[in-house]
Amino acid sequence: SPTSYLLLGASHAALGALPEARAAIDRALQLDPQATLEKWSDPRLLPYKNPEDLAHFRTNLKKAGLGD
Repeated sequence: SPTSYLLLGASHAALGALPEARAAIDRALQLDPQATLEKWSDPRLLPYKNPEDLAHFRTNLKKAGLGD
């Protein structure tokens, strides 16, 4: 699912593995060409309990290339 690849991409980005992060984001975009940073970091889609966790996810999605 796109969600799995977005989580994988953000995780790779957090670890500094940017080529792997970009590959995961590219796969997510193949599955959901309409994916945007705003869409996939919406708290209603991924209901993080802690707002700082959602902000961390957003930051790493940006590092991975989503939202460029």
